[in-house]
Amino acid sequence: MKYDSAGNLVYTRMLGASDTASGYALAVSNDGKVAITGTVTGALNINNPSTTLNKYGLPVDTGVAASTAPLDGWDASTPDSFVTVLNADGTEDWTQRLTASAADQPTTVTFGDDDSIYVGGKTESTMPGSGAKQAGGYDAYVVGFSATGQKTFVQQTGTANSDSTAQIAVNGSTMYVASLQDNQVVLNSYDLSSGTPVQTGSRNLGGIGGGNISGISVYNGQVYLGGSTANASLDGANATVTKAASGGYDAFALSVNADLSDTSSDKIAYYGGAGSEQNAQVAFSDGKAWIAGQTTGDIAGTTRISSQDGYLAELDVASGQVLSQVRNSGTDGKVTATSIAVSSGGSSVLDRLGLPEGTILQTDSNLITANSSVRAGDEFYMVDPSTGVKKTITIDADETMDTLAKKIERASNYELDVDVTKVLGQEQDQLTIKPSNGSSQMEFMAGPAGQDALAGLGLSAGLVSN
Repeated sequence: MKYDSAGNLVYTRMLGASDTASGYALAVSNDGKVAITGTVTGALNINNPSTTLNKYGLPVDTGVAASTAPLDGWDASTPDSFVTVLNADGTEDWTQRLTASAADQPTTVTFGDDDSIYVGGKTESTMPGSGAKQAGGYDAYVVGFSATGQKTFVQQTGTANSDSTAQIAVNGSTMYVASLQDNQVVLNSYDLSSGTPVQTGSRNLGGIGGGNISGISVYNGQVYLGGSTANASLDGANATVTKAASGGYDAFALSVNADLSDTSSDKIAYYGGAGSEQNAQVAFSDGKAWIAGQTTGDIAGTTRISSQDGYLAELDVASGQVLSQVRNSGTDGKVTATSIAVSSGGSSVLDRLGLPEGTILQTDSNLITANSSVRAGDEFYMVDPSTGVKKTITIDADETMDTLAKKIERASNYELDVDVTKVLGQEQDQLTIKPSNGSSQMEFMAGPAGQDALAGLGLSAGLVSN
């Protein structure tokens, strides 16, 4: 869902799957494109007329030859990673699905300067195109895509235990990958100028102590990482501690030199209190860390409200100074922060007036494929009970409610009256289907699995009659 700066809903988009789909990470490019990554089981609806599907109903890669088909043992019921890119107006640009034979899950997605896409996560088996053997437990992976959705590389790394890519940042032709390798925080840098990642540096920052890495940024020659940890000496003897840990799980923000070899400028600041600040969400802006999370105790400079408060704090990594902080509470005294982002423009008087910044979109797309989980090529059936004649209704790429209404009327030999109606309080139109006379009947049946348009349109299978 996209909202303007005044909080008004601009559009809603749905990604449909025949079984289940979950989103795990989202990124927005400088020109307004949106990338969403998550997992899917069953068929994933692809809304891209230029995408060729193979015999498994999966998009055919044209960039990495070894990954043009799933590996042996691939099962549609096993969760796969996917990434979908929408244009600034919400039109689906392209979708790719990663088809390892065992379960895989993405954790992060980011844009490059040229609108290339980088997805990181973890996999229990070999990722197609990586050329690597699964090392044990979960392996970490990073997959690169061009701006048009072609795979440019597949990279898989791992230890004998569990590993996962946590965060990715791309600065020009350099990619920084923060991963958890056997509970160790590892930061690697890669040169992307040849199209294939070439490692240029690596730092092991120590054990995360059961915490998480939730933020990364490159600013003014420094790489910034943030998250939470129970390790009060992350980055060991290298880092100058500008704000000491409080004990237990604390949020943290650290900075290292962008070449990863010079440790003289390493700094780390912790944020927290006597309770637990686990699973902290961190975002960076101009070298400052914004931290959101949940705390179970007191934090100096704040007033405790309940047993599990939410908090938001701004922290200067270089000095360790807490620039601002606030606590809040919720239903039953519990608040949990799951993500955080920082606006580069900040707030303005327009926000207080309830007016949005930028170009105001007067209308949204009226395409069915834009406003539902239905995709071009999805179908449903109409059967005349009196004759048994079965007709297929196929959704076209440019289908609207109006064109679909006419299509249904024609397929019924005008035994049905189909109107497009607006419902008070709803953004989108809906179809109203009625018999055209007292004897008219028509049965609606769901389309094939993975391509059923009926449910996506909000219509139920059944008989229309008087």
